Amino acid sequence: MLASEGVKLENYYVQPICTPTRSQLLSGRYQIHTGLQHGIIWADQPNGLPLDMPTIADKLREQGYSTHMVGKWHIGFYKEAYMPTKRGFDTYFGYLTGSEDYYKHTRCEKLFPTDSKQFCGMDLRDNMNTFNDTKRQYSTHLFTKEAENIIAKHDQSKPLFMYLAYQAVHSPLQVPSAYIDKYRWIKDRNRQTYAGMVSCMDEAIGNVTNALRDYKLWDNTVLIFSTDNGGQVLSGGNNWPLRGWKGSLWEGGVRGVGFVNSPLLKFKNVINHELIHVSDWFPTLYGLAGGSLEGLTLDGYNQWGTISNQEKSCRKEILHNIDTLTTKHGRPAFSNTFDTSIRSCAQHLILCLQDIIYMFRAITFVCFYTPELIHLGTNSVWGSGHLKTEYRQARLWEECSRFLVAHRLADTASATFHLLDQRLYFWNILFKDLQEMLEVGRRLHVTFTIT
Repeated sequence: MLASEGVKLENYYVQPICTPTRSQLLSGRYQIHTGLQHGIIWADQPNGLPLDMPTIADKLREQGYSTHMVGKWHIGFYKEAYMPTKRGFDTYFGYLTGSEDYYKHTRCEKLFPTDSKQFCGMDLRDNMNTFNDTKRQYSTHLFTKEAENIIAKHDQSKPLFMYLAYQAVHSPLQVPSAYIDKYRWIKDRNRQTYAGMVSCMDEAIGNVTNALRDYKLWDNTVLIFSTDNGGQVLSGGNNWPLRGWKGSLWEGGVRGVGFVNSPLLKFKNVINHELIHVSDWFPTLYGLAGGSLEGLTLDGYNQWGTISNQEKSCRKEILHNIDTLTTKHGRPAFSNTFDTSIRSCAQHLILCLQDIIYMFRAITFVCFYTPELIHLGTNSVWGSGHLKTEYRQARLWEECSRFLVAHRLADTASATFHLLDQRLYFWNILFKDLQEMLEVGRRLHVTFTIT
């Protein structure tokens, strides 16, 4: 209900893993500026969001806000100065790393991958102190209670900022059995538990929203929901019809689930297709709070006009990552020209295309609007600048065409389809944006070999 009654963000992007996304959310800076582009922060790793970068909590507190955080931190804690209560939050209740047990609230790691033993510890904090939950409450329930307490005790003479970062939905896959019972029809055990965890989180967000209404705060509230990365397909996640998964730069890894609900929205019950990135929340929230962005070095944009008033996005492109420490895998694409990933709003093209197609030999349907003659397989016949195709399974193409229109993908440069009933992957590169690039003098040289 909150999503459908608000603004769904259908062209919203995050990072493929949690630490970089959370750092961008709180700092408004791309992770290449914070040194957090390489991976997550491990328990024994002396790293964190640089102290010379203010967080959104710092800036909102300057505007007179009460600032509170509940849940997952995971952007550094090796010194006291990096703890949440030293980074702009008045209070903190949650855990500092990731993948904790949902009931025991413990985290175990190996110092080195080859070690036979792990070290384990309690990872649940109440401000600076370890919190020993003797009742072993499920973390989603525990964090919801804390959020409700903050709302109940809030001094309403001051504005409130609360950052509620649930552990769900993340491995280990754990949830009270009552939430699994309704999904017994799902055969895959991981997927069944995952669905139960989502239902529990959904219930929790509803309870927090009800608390805001009960204490007369809702009428002046902006509620933002965001994921921190794509679903992990090895742990119950499913990003269909997008290719990729948590940790990848494909759409399934970086295209995020997000929405905004607020009585302050000018347009509601809408789907927003404008380009928005997780780094945009810092300037958007700070702008709503009456703060001036002048003098701040940010990579995000104030997108409130885009979200509330259906204006065009301020953003034209997104830098997904530059990481010189990551080992390259597979055969280079574009003669090794590109070693990063950039998204352009005008082209919707990811410039990292190695290992791009999974197909069965019998099915070949790939379209390029480019004069280069590229051999695609036995089913393809080229004409001057156009691809004529003899395709035996026309019904599949018709279904995919309808899918494009229904999901508003007709103006993008690429879309991936996984036709479950045929057990094949279907790749289609559309004409429009490639034609525009040719018209402005850019030539795209791409070779795909299908074996």
